[in-house]
Amino acid sequence: QTHDYQRATNYYETALRADPRKADLRIDLARLYLRLKDYNQCMRVLSEAIDAAAHEEQDFSSLSRIVQAHLLTARTHLLLNQNSMELRAINEVEMAYADALKNQSNIIELHRDIGAHEMQNQRELLSEIHYKSGEYYEGRIKDLDRAFSCYMESLRYNDRNEKSIMALAHLHVKKGELDLAQNHCNNMLRINPSHEGASVMLAELMLQKQESEKAVFYLKQLLDNKADNYRILSQLIQLVRRAGNLEEAEKYLKMAEKASKKSNDAGLYYCKGL
Repeated sequence: QTHDYQRATNYYETALRADPRKADLRIDLARLYLRLKDYNQCMRVLSEAIDAAAHEEQDFSSLSRIVQAHLLTARTHLLLNQNSMELRAINEVEMAYADALKNQSNIIELHRDIGAHEMQNQRELLSEIHYKSGEYYEGRIKDLDRAFSCYMESLRYNDRNEKSIMALAHLHVKKGELDLAQNHCNNMLRINPSHEGASVMLAELMLQKQESEKAVFYLKQLLDNKADNYRILSQLIQLVRRAGNLEEAEKYLKMAEKASKKSNDAGLYYCKGL
């Protein structure tokens, strides 16, 4: 497969030398170099793509290419600096995200004639870029305030962005703001009633708030959807045992047995042991 990718990069490089105006090929070529983990070549091609786009008319296509180039630039710098972030790398990533946001905002502002469906797609992409920025500030820089602002901005453009909703819920938990976290989880379940992460967090929040009955309710909901979720089943067993209602777990153990695809399922035997 690596050999095929290298043949493809040779093809793209030759095509671009023959006709440098084939701008879309540069983005495809950068993605290929990224797959090959040839980060230096990837950065070279992305730099060329951004420079070339700067001299083009700022239409929908060229702005979209610039956005993709900046997003790939941020991703490449993050991959190059997985263990630690030096100041130069931090600046490069922040600039890449800022430029991606600026150009994506320009698409929405300058090209209102693209139709309602395409406009929604572009707003969702802007929301996703804000989410990626927040994920970067939270995970790599440990700046929770800036991450919070990014996630909130993400929801301005797509109030159904599940990743941003749950990211905000997790941030509120970190700050000890359990009621606000609960609000985000409830909102998530209104949008997507089968969202496991929101149900798990609600159950954990109820436990922290000493509301065991509500925690049991959310755990049962999860098991009704996926009976062989042994992490959830083990939590339920421990909760009902503490409450002296261990017989409540029998139904869910039997459901798990039926759902189990293995004859020797360690998770199931662990739960039976509990």
